[in-house]
Amino acid sequence: MAVNESIANIFESMEYGPVLESSSLAKAWLDSKSRKLYSVIDGESRVSETLSEIYEVNDFHSSQQLAVVAEANPVEVELAIKASRTAFERWNGSSPYVRARHLYNIARRIQQHASLLAQMESLVRGVQARDPRECDVPNLIRTFYHHAGWTQLVALEFEAWQARGVVLGITSHLTPLKALGWLVAPALASGCTVVLKPSRQAAPVALLLAEICLDAGLPLGVLNVVVGGSKVAQSLVAHPLVDKVVFLGTTAIGRCVRQETAGTGKSLTLVMSSRTPMIVLESADLDSACEALIESAWYNQGQVPWAVTDVYVQQSVFKVFSEKLKMQMNRLRVGHNFDKMADTGYTCDVVTSEAVRDLVSNRRSSGSEVLTILHAAVPSSCRYLVPAVVVNATNESNVLLDDDWPMPVVMLNPFRTAKEVTSLANNSKYSLASSIWTQDFSLAEEIAQNLKVGTVWINCVNKFDAGVPFGASRQSGVGRIGGREGMLEYLVLKSHGASRGQVEGVAPSTRALPLAEGGSSGGQATRGMVDRTYKLYYGGANKRPDGNSTIIVGDHQGQPYALVPDGNRKDIRNAVEAAHKAQPGWSRSGAHFRAQVLFYFAENLDLRKEEFSKELTRLVGLSEKAAIKELNQCVECLFFWASVCDKCPIPQCQLPPLVESKVSVSISYDPRGVIGVLSPASCTSPLLTPLSIIAPAIALGNAVVVVPDMGCPLPMFWLCQVADTSDLPAGVINVISGASDSLGAILANHHDVDSLWCSDTKDLMQVFESSSCWSMKQVWRVAEDWSQSKAYHTEFFLNSTLSKAIWKPVGGIFGN
Repeated sequence: MAVNESIANIFESMEYGPVLESSSLAKAWLDSKSRKLYSVIDGESRVSETLSEIYEVNDFHSSQQLAVVAEANPVEVELAIKASRTAFERWNGSSPYVRARHLYNIARRIQQHASLLAQMESLVRGVQARDPRECDVPNLIRTFYHHAGWTQLVALEFEAWQARGVVLGITSHLTPLKALGWLVAPALASGCTVVLKPSRQAAPVALLLAEICLDAGLPLGVLNVVVGGSKVAQSLVAHPLVDKVVFLGTTAIGRCVRQETAGTGKSLTLVMSSRTPMIVLESADLDSACEALIESAWYNQGQVPWAVTDVYVQQSVFKVFSEKLKMQMNRLRVGHNFDKMADTGYTCDVVTSEAVRDLVSNRRSSGSEVLTILHAAVPSSCRYLVPAVVVNATNESNVLLDDDWPMPVVMLNPFRTAKEVTSLANNSKYSLASSIWTQDFSLAEEIAQNLKVGTVWINCVNKFDAGVPFGASRQSGVGRIGGREGMLEYLVLKSHGASRGQVEGVAPSTRALPLAEGGSSGGQATRGMVDRTYKLYYGGANKRPDGNSTIIVGDHQGQPYALVPDGNRKDIRNAVEAAHKAQPGWSRSGAHFRAQVLFYFAENLDLRKEEFSKELTRLVGLSEKAAIKELNQCVECLFFWASVCDKCPIPQCQLPPLVESKVSVSISYDPRGVIGVLSPASCTSPLLTPLSIIAPAIALGNAVVVVPDMGCPLPMFWLCQVADTSDLPAGVINVISGASDSLGAILANHHDVDSLWCSDTKDLMQVFESSSCWSMKQVWRVAEDWSQSKAYHTEFFLNSTLSKAIWKPVGGIFGN
């Protein structure tokens, strides 16, 4: 305050002065380490400055040095992985009760050091102190308490599963404190051990959490923290002893992680960049919506993937909403991260601050209206964040922001109808979360069900709970965090411990005979007359292949039996287009209708049992008894999945355990969309194997594009004949025969294919996972054995659907 500023002037301006919180606990902890930090491996800090690169962690406000951190060298990386592998045998072998006590103790210890953790998070990441104090730390505590309960129940609830092994967790400088709990707690609860690689700037927070865990009695080696940059992360991801990788950061880096792990069999959970739409309908409480927008858009300085980036306001209230938002924007204060009176502060780096300023300047110069803070209220430091809302944002503006850069700028646009805004919100390559503001809850529910996101908040924002699944799809991520689905991310079926490669002695094309010498692909074979010629099947019709080429398929004696088409890229494109068109209607038709179609499918297959059994006997040499048995199993498989259509194998969560949250949550399971299926080779069950894979996919509302195994492709075409007479909508099942490796790569690379299921041939898995890096689709090693077990059922259900959490406020009448 200036000396000549009088009391009267203060009352005239009503300006708030800064009210700084203390950061003494965090600085005292750093002082206890002599401001020198090292990786924590096997329970102790590894001091090896002579072989390590040293870097500084600086205060965002003053740029003063907070600590120096030693990056891990290759020797320490190896030690950390081996320590985790050694500890895994002990940790996973201990009783669930013992592990549960450890997680409970960690939760209690975090409660005791809540202020220390919150101060450290704000100090090293530059976020406003209230964010970790009021949101991140309480969520972290809740996460460890919740997973202490899962630890106790893991043997009972997941009897058919076992822990994956060593989990590698990688976080970026944008990852909030609560996300460390999302990564560490479920891994420890499932019996895994963890190697945590935090960002360089946020290393003190991860090292502090590791120390708290060790003080709580966590056994040595169960949690290791390796500090370093991209080279350290790359060596950890590529290490053969790592069984699962969890990455929280930008899509560009997540894509590199996906590429590095392609073909290795490592499980992935990715939470990456996103654009989060907020929909404001005309019946909404506009004042509450404005406040929620500001709260969400600049939580953690707006640099978390669920921060609001696109606001769609119904045209009838657009002007009123804009004026209210402008008034609230003018009241925002920018200041120190420990200032209680400041709404926003620093960004995570200078580049982001400069990019925001440049964008605001460019939009204003082009004539766009930009809502922002009064210039006088913004400090001169280039690190300060300038909250900005671009009104009536053009497509050019959206292009500027529709990339992988975490830029905290909000785009404000009008819309006319609910259908229009649903299309606008879904028109993005990202898919994580969304919020809806309205007093018409039936309309809100309908919009929520049609949004392609993992979480929907109705009249609220930024609600999380350890018992509710949270995650993304498309280019925002893979997998789920929280709830039962989150636990299953760290578990693997015990039956998957054995190799699931191809049947011994049967290669994918052993039954595909060479063409006749000097003849075309459609000509006669030298060893007999071909019985029949099949066509590709897509869009509910038989189509000739684009290349007009076919492949001779032989019977079990090697004699020519039939001609099947040799599909190419264009045929895959046509099939995916047909599936993409059919899937929404098939999904919306309802579970009861899908069940009736599958029951009818089973009846028609049963009617042709005698015919198909004779074909199987001639084609693969099965005995008549074995062929009839397989047909009976096929009918039973269809009846099973018809019965499952309207049943959910995962208990649905209705209310979060935290009463004070004043919200309810319902979990729905949406079909993934279009699934590409590469049928595995099977000389013993050529009809049952592909049917047992596509049945759960279509039962749960997906459409499939199937590439049959060229060792025995004909049974898949027989199923298409039955589908034609069973009221199955055109485009739900599509079959393109040809080389699995090339057609599989095309499916993996196709952006309208939402998931790819295939067998676990290592070389092909590497090709498919590499090809899917840009679209970030799920590539799943499909189970090949037909079973009615609960584990089999659950695994197919999780890989055929995506969970969606819909949060709604409650407590208006009985809340007190």
